[in-house]
Amino acid sequence: NTTRNFQLCFAITPYSRKPVWRSIMRFTNSDRNLKHYWDRMPAIFFKPGSTEIRAVMGNQADHDSYVESYSGLTLQMTSRVCVRLEGDLFTLSINGQLADLKPGYCGAKYVAATNVSVWVGDQFYDSADAELLSVNYTTISEEEDYSSCLTIRNTSTVTLGPLVKNPKPGKPLLKGPRRIQFGRLLTDKFKTGRNFEVSFNITPYSKKATLASILRFTKSSNNKGSKFDNMPGFFFQPNSTTVLAVMGRNGNHHGTVPSSKDLPLNSTSTITMRVDGDQLTLSINGSFAGALAGFQGSAYSSNSDVLVWAGDLFRPPADATLENLNYIVLSEDAGSSGPDEGSQGEAGDGEDSGDGEGSGNGEAGDGEAPGPGEGETGNGEAPATTASEKVPSAQEADTTPATTVTEEAPTTTAAEDAAATVQATTIPEQEQVATTVADGSTPSQMSREVAVPSPNETSEPTQSPPSSDELSTTSSPDDEPVKKNWLSVLLGV
Repeated sequence: NTTRNFQLCFAITPYSRKPVWRSIMRFTNSDRNLKHYWDRMPAIFFKPGSTEIRAVMGNQADHDSYVESYSGLTLQMTSRVCVRLEGDLFTLSINGQLADLKPGYCGAKYVAATNVSVWVGDQFYDSADAELLSVNYTTISEEEDYSSCLTIRNTSTVTLGPLVKNPKPGKPLLKGPRRIQFGRLLTDKFKTGRNFEVSFNITPYSKKATLASILRFTKSSNNKGSKFDNMPGFFFQPNSTTVLAVMGRNGNHHGTVPSSKDLPLNSTSTITMRVDGDQLTLSINGSFAGALAGFQGSAYSSNSDVLVWAGDLFRPPADATLENLNYIVLSEDAGSSGPDEGSQGEAGDGEDSGDGEGSGNGEAGDGEAPGPGEGETGNGEAPATTASEKVPSAQEADTTPATTVTEEAPTTTAAEDAAATVQATTIPEQEQVATTVADGSTPSQMSREVAVPSPNETSEPTQSPPSSDELSTTSSPDDEPVKKNWLSVLLGV
């Protein structure tokens, strides 16, 4: 039996990536794949070409509402995955770290159901090449009314805290490939230098119609035109993958350096910005891409408690993956620094016009407002403080990638090997997750001989998701082929 509010947790060990959507688990009271009441309550998948998780939990307003992990699970390593529906939010956590959240459930939740089917690998998609264990479904008491639903759990009470609690100087801030996410705070305790070099690898997958956020270092709650807004910030220009680098300084808080060429889609490029003395230089894959002078005597000095966003709160996130993010503080020559910067929030010299692409003050784009759509909100240490103490909330932005892939049917599946146990309890708001299996082994002790892809294998999302407006490989939910490698379990009445 299912309830309006619940938490579902399980341990999973993935063994390979496949170029198509792979089913991990589905709770359903329907014989349809998607678009219908109770189709996915929830359903959990691996995205094409990766071990990144998408968890779909329908509601009466949107039967395919979902959250995502934004980074893949490590092959042959066991991870703990939890989804939780309570109050207005559906959330996804990986190894105890909140990865994503989706609002909009108050007044629209599915009613409690009996005789719900639980599939480990469903009949619409091939099964994930993975092992499951310690599957626990925990019921959570329902809210009394709509007002209490909004109060208990919402985007103000649950926030995406920083992924890195205490960044170490000289160490990569981000190693990993990680998809850029709306409002994804990497850290709120970063220290910058007057002279510095920042570099990262980026793999774009598509172009967006508006200016798209890649990365932003800031001590401001404003978008642009005031002190410390971008120190620096990186964006993709509208309808392109041309990089726009923004670096403020005293007297011009919105200095811009646009590159001249698009980055190739589905290929990785290295972006490097260096501020030293009077000059800012931008390079792409080791080649000069642009420069801006005028930092002598006006550059921002060193700052602490700087926020670093991999997808900011003002622009839609770029459809791209970041990795190997490094920031190096360079030595300061005598006289190179400007006057003391003081505290954040000093008034700037106003907004620029927002319609130019040349170096200097002009920023290409279509205005200040972020794009419409859903807000998508990672793994690391749990924060001691949250970004909400420093920055205001913002509109959500559409982050669904528009890439596609040619599907290839795999020769093996893991559904028949999956070990899953399903339990229904009634313990309000508490996780009850087993940590051992029947033979006494722990998830970390599990192993399996498999052919592991090379480290260079592409892991980015390469196919549009199986949501209501983006069907899988079939033209209609009714026409999807039935797979034989599934397991059906009926929850007791």
